[in-house]
Amino acid sequence: VRPLFTPDDITAKSRLCAKLTLPPGASIGVHEHLKEDEVYIITQGSGILDDGECETRVEAGDAVLTGNGESHAIRNDGDETLQVIAVIMLY
Repeated sequence: VRPLFTPDDITAKSRLCAKLTLPPGASIGVHEHLKEDEVYIITQGSGILDDGECETRVEAGDAVLTGNGESHAIRNDGDETLQVIAVIMLY
């Protein structure tokens, strides 16, 4: 995780704006977002997004929105690094 901005840099209610780098085989496990939304913007590679109901392939150029009590996970099932910009905004 490499922060792009700190919460102090952004005046909007937020707690994360970072670049996540997942090597092949790595994942961000299932986690929940209460009273917040998270946006993933896939900038490199591909992987599998699990939204708690189904698994979907995501790749560079895709964007994902989750929150309002929902949970999700993402894993790199490919041979190339998966890079994601993650932004968490608070209600």
